[in-house]
Amino acid sequence: MMPFITGFFISLIIGGLAYTKKSLTLDGLMAALIIGTIIYGYAGGYAYFILMVFFLSSIMIGLLDKSHKKERRNAVQVFANASLASVMAYLYGTFQLEAFLALFIASIGVSTADTWASEIGRKSESRPFHIFTFKPLDKGLSGAVSLRGILASLAAGLLFGFLSSFVLTHFIMMVMVGFFSFLGSIIDSMLGTLQVKYIDPLKKRITEEKSHLTEYYSGLKFLDNNGVNFLSNVFSIFIMSVII
Repeated sequence: MMPFITGFFISLIIGGLAYTKKSLTLDGLMAALIIGTIIYGYAGGYAYFILMVFFLSSIMIGLLDKSHKKERRNAVQVFANASLASVMAYLYGTFQLEAFLALFIASIGVSTADTWASEIGRKSESRPFHIFTFKPLDKGLSGAVSLRGILASLAAGLLFGFLSSFVLTHFIMMVMVGFFSFLGSIIDSMLGTLQVKYIDPLKKRITEEKSHLTEYYSGLKFLDNNGVNFLSNVFSIFIMSVII
């Protein structure tokens, strides 16, 4: 019981600070408490440290970009990025199999690589391009990639492969953690081409934000950015689990 209590109070402190700094909404804070408690309780302190690498690095990278308005992460966003990781933490804590720990780290790595790619890629001087057609697209649209963004996601993959080396005993698993962390970001961009998009008639631009002014433009109406984040994580971890 003590690990769960510890995880709860650490998450309360860190999540509370994020809430006061307007990085989390109130329901986002509640979701972070649930995720943090589960991960610390079932997988331990190092697994929680891995979670914090994602959480804190995402906040820090976002704060560096003063030109882009930051939105607080709500509960849906928190669960979309970390719910699968919490399942892997539970499975690791229950069965004590190294494979589940590797899948946990990779799952957090996917979310980190995608976030780094989006935030750092947004600051690229050149326009991003469609991942399949290579046609130029507006910044911020799902399905668009940039060289800077790809390098950022690769750096995240290498980082998580390195971090996994402290707890994993099989080298091939460390390599897979790094590779699938990076691959998850690429899969996210691929799925982003199917994400629903709208057109703003007044500004005459394509956007992913639905409002009373925008009209449907393309993509699957039920698939938003949170859905893409969750599915890219699921697909990446599923493929990795099959190989393991």
